Amino acid sequence: MRKFLKIKKAATLTAITLTSLFATVSCKKSDSNQPVDSKQHFTIASWTKDSQYIASVPSLADGSLTFKGNGIEAQGSRYFWHKGYVYIMNLPEKKFIQYQLNADGTVKQLGYLLTDGIVPNYIQSINAVDDNTLMVFGANDSGDDNGRVGWARISTSDFRVVAKGVLQVPSNSSRPGLKFFVGKGFADNGKFILGGYFYDSDTKSYDAAGVKRGEHLTGCALQQVRDAAH
Repeated sequence: MRKFLKIKKAATLTAITLTSLFATVSCKKSDSNQPVDSKQHFTIASWTKDSQYIASVPSLADGSLTFKGNGIEAQGSRYFWHKGYVYIMNLPEKKFIQYQLNADGTVKQLGYLLTDGIVPNYIQSINAVDDNTLMVFGANDSGDDNGRVGWARISTSDFRVVAKGVLQVPSNSSRPGLKFFVGKGFADNGKFILGGYFYDSDTKSYDAAGVKRGEHLTGCALQQVRDAAH
């Protein structure tokens, strides 16, 4: 467990922020325009050319931060904050890692899952189904397996895989360079809705038309996503 120091920020770092706000609001009518006190927590992910780090800060409006000599090296490509934990896909080590963020600014690794045996490559999409469940999807396979995406349902309390499988996504065998990349998803009314986009590696461009209806197993894909979330 290590604590990040609140000192001058290194100029070579670029940061992205995941924000979560917690507020307790009274329903009692009041004529006062005074703002309601709220607790807030900000998770910072930052990287240089070769290294990536995460930190916890109480404010983005003042103060400064450095990762030099402190923190946890994350090497992540996907970051997801949920209920006091940060989840990171570590690409070089092929690990999906759970970190706990403490109120004093410390960050502690609680556990990890090796993506081999869960998804065929790496986890691309991380989503919350409920307070204690994550739904993750792997990247689209290459070559002959284009159109197949691994999925897993993960319990956050003990950080284990409770179900996994393979999802058929839109593909066209006559255009092997055109792939569907899974995006964010959400659970609603007993179903899991998954977004995504098409990218053509042959033309090196996004493809708005993608794969037209009838060129892939649309019904099968939607049914499998729905079943995976239960």
